[in-house]
Amino acid sequence: MTPKPLLTPEELVPRVGDYLLEKGLITVTDLQRALLVQDELSTAGKPAQIGQILLSLGMVDRPTLDQAITEQIMQLRAALQDNNKQLEQRVKERTAELQVALKKLSELNQLKTNIISNVSHELRTPLTYITGYLDLLSTGNFGPITDDQAKTLDIIKKSTDRPQQPD
Repeated sequence: MTPKPLLTPEELVPRVGDYLLEKGLITVTDLQRALLVQDELSTAGKPAQIGQILLSLGMVDRPTLDQAITEQIMQLRAALQDNNKQLEQRVKERTAELQVALKKLSELNQLKTNIISNVSHELRTPLTYITGYLDLLSTGNFGPITDDQAKTLDIIKKSTDRPQQPD
């Protein structure tokens, strides 16, 4: 495994030439000339950083280039910190929203459980009476019944005794 080449500070900052131009440390003509040299070197298979080219052409000195690169790195660092703070704030907001949604879902789930419990109770109460009267009818406590009535009552009783399957 071949070791990775070390990064130079200039490689860490984008468009150092534009930054030097903005700061008034080079002219548009200086930058254009340096970019032409960079293209020529790249075509010849010898890529070079724009800052190094500006140095070699005498358009900036080392302390000026280093200062510009340092300022850019500091700006990038500050921007990264700001973005991290914004991201942390968004995560906090989304977490709070999810907690509210979870609470609502829990409340709705409890409401559903209560409704099912109430409906089940409301259905079981009359069924208990119906089952009791079926027993009384089928045993003849209210008077004699025919064979057809006995069969019908038996079918109804089996249906009420059968455990209900959940939907």
